[in-house]
Amino acid sequence: MASFSRVFGCTGSVQSSALVAFSSCCHVRRISSFSSLLSAKVGGRNDSGNFDLVYRGPLTGAVRTVKIFSLSTCVATAVGLPVLLIFSKISLIGKLSLACVMGPVGIGTTFLLHLFVRGYVTSMWYNQTEDRLRASTLSLLASSVISEFMLHDVDAVQEVKVLASFTVKGKGYFIHPELIHDKNLLQRLLHLQPTEMK
Repeated sequence: MASFSRVFGCTGSVQSSALVAFSSCCHVRRISSFSSLLSAKVGGRNDSGNFDLVYRGPLTGAVRTVKIFSLSTCVATAVGLPVLLIFSKISLIGKLSLACVMGPVGIGTTFLLHLFVRGYVTSMWYNQTEDRLRASTLSLLASSVISEFMLHDVDAVQEVKVLASFTVKGKGYFIHPELIHDKNLLQRLLHLQPTEMK
């Protein structure tokens, strides 16, 4: 922790619950998962600032479980396949066929799954004073990634994206609109016309 402070030229203690990385090309901050991320309730206050929890994805548990299972099969394939090919007594053609089938299935599907659900928002906070949002998604390793952005940076989806309700700097995010009770926020978030609001 001391080396971290020396590298970044900062003094004092560094909070272990959040590591902040600033992007030079956009105003999006990513913060590591908070310890209270899963225990917070909608309408609750985020301890890291004046943010209220306004949304929680209902499929968070299922998506995380599927990703963890997919990662375990990926690791098992990456470790087990070379051992199987080395010690098995099948022909060379058989080994190549086995590698061509098991490799893409065991490893490739993990990355395809991540590409499909990487924009799924598990939780979202709103700071009304600063008009700023924090959205939590899942990384490749199923850990929480928090992206922070201004509400005016949110754009409507202009092209077909997998699981995308809105975009920020080109990255798609997916939410269940019916679970956001703040209709004004929902209208601005999805760029809806008043006639489109239910």
